[in-house]
Amino acid sequence: MGETLVVRPGEKITVEMTMTVPAKNNSPYSFNNPLLQQVGIHQPLNKPSLDHVDLITGRIAGVIPPGSPGYAVANAGGVAGASIVYNPTTTISQQIHANNMRSKRLRDGSTQLTFTTIFTAGTTPSYIRARGTNIPVATPNVTDSAGSPLLDVNNALVSCTDPACPTHLAAVNGVKKVTFDVQAYSNVWFYANPIFIRPEGSSKLLVEKNADLARRLAERADNDHDGHGHDHDHDRHDHDGRDHGRTRSRPRLRSGSVVAVQDFPAPPALSYAGYGSRRASAGFLETNAASNEHFNGLSCRLPHRRCGHAM
Repeated sequence: MGETLVVRPGEKITVEMTMTVPAKNNSPYSFNNPLLQQVGIHQPLNKPSLDHVDLITGRIAGVIPPGSPGYAVANAGGVAGASIVYNPTTTISQQIHANNMRSKRLRDGSTQLTFTTIFTAGTTPSYIRARGTNIPVATPNVTDSAGSPLLDVNNALVSCTDPACPTHLAAVNGVKKVTFDVQAYSNVWFYANPIFIRPEGSSKLLVEKNADLARRLAERADNDHDGHGHDHDHDRHDHDGRDHGRTRSRPRLRSGSVVAVQDFPAPPALSYAGYGSRRASAGFLETNAASNEHFNGLSCRLPHRRCGHAM
C-alpha cells in the first residue's frame, strides 16, 4: 500500500504521474476494439491507448470493525451479495484526458505520458489514488456518465462483428458477443495504490502504524538471518558507492528524490516524497496482465521540494 504524506491544512500538493504505454500488448487479436467502435473509435485490441486518468479522493474516518453499522451498505446495483464495503466520501476529484498530457515517443515505440496537477490539503485525513483506462466516459455498456466502469457482464451486450472475432465467444442468436479474452483485451484499466494524506499534528493512520510494525518485523528477520551479525551486503553499499540498505530491490528514498520501489522487473511503482528530510516509499500500481500496459509511477511533492517523477 502507499504510505503517508504529512502536510499542513491548506498546503498545496503537486501530483505528477508518468505512464508508459507500450507500442503493442500481448493480445493475439489485431481487429478493432468492438467496445470502442460503438463510439466511433478504431483502436486495435493489441494496441490500446490511454483515454483518461481519474484522480479519486476520499476522507479517512478511522477503522470500522466488520459487522459494525456503517461498515457495509446496501448494494445499489442490486447485484448478488447483499451489501458492499463503501466510502460515501469517495469521488472523482479530477479527470485528466490523455490529450492534455505531455507526450514523448520512446525508442522502443512506446509512448510516455505525463501530467501534473494540484490538490489543496484539507483538515481531515484523506487519500488520493489514480485510475486509468482506454474507455471513454459514457461508453454504452462499459462506463457510466462519470467514467466509472459498469459491471463486466454489460460488455456482453455488445456484438463482436469483425470477421476475425474468434469462434469461442459466447453468442446470442448466432451473433458473437464481447466475452472471454476479447472482453479482457477490450476493457483495460489500471489502479494505483493510494497516497494517504494526514494533517500535521493528527494521530497516525492505521496504515502508518502497520508500516512501522512491518519495518520492525523486517529488521528482526534481518537480524535473525544475519546470525552473528555478518553483513552479506558488504557494509550495505552497492557498486555505485551509495548506501542502499539491506534489501537491494528496495532502494532508499533520499531527501529531494523520488525513487521507484521495484521488487520485480515488470510492475511499475508508486512513489512520493514529503518535504525537508522526510521520505516515503510505496507499493505497486496494478497492471492488467492481458493488456501488458505499464504505468510507471505517481509522485507527490510539496511546493518547495522539487522531486523527479517515479520511473
